[in-house]
Amino acid sequence: MPRLFIAIPVPESVGAAWLSMARYLPRSLRRVPPGRMHLTLHFIGEAAVEPIRSALAGLGLPWMRLKAAGPGLLARRGGAAVVWMGIEPDPALMALHAEIGDRLRTVGFEPERRAFQPHVTIARGRIHRHDPALEAFLRGTGEAASGPGAGFDATSLVLLSSELRPDGPLYREEWSIPVG
Repeated sequence: MPRLFIAIPVPESVGAAWLSMARYLPRSLRRVPPGRMHLTLHFIGEAAVEPIRSALAGLGLPWMRLKAAGPGLLARRGGAAVVWMGIEPDPALMALHAEIGDRLRTVGFEPERRAFQPHVTIARGRIHRHDPALEAFLRGTGEAASGPGAGFDATSLVLLSSELRPDGPLYREEWSIPVG
């Protein structure tokens, strides 16, 4: 069974702007290509596609403008790290997340219990805790809030499957709905 998740795609121009801000990050961090960036609403894991599609049938995607809230870092022991761009928790986004969670419960999927923290992964890999370039990037919240990376309109909601590969995940769109 494929690994599934529900996401809002990030426009390539916005992803490219975020990567431009991250240009000085350590080489040990692999950048996510702009065409693969997305805001995950729910990670489902290994599951059959059809029950998830059924649960999402009739769901509407309201128009919403998603705004960058600045970069962040999730570092784990051993140096593994994820660098992300936070997304402001817009009420429409939070309501959409909750509605999808409710729909997924009807097909036996139990969403994560931790609070939803909207973000987009822009790089991952290994780091040294006090890397000056990384620290400078993480302080660059003002740059994220203006210019081409400041935000984007959600144009679709997608159900993606992912196949993990050495050069990064391969995504396949299993279902989508446009705004409206």
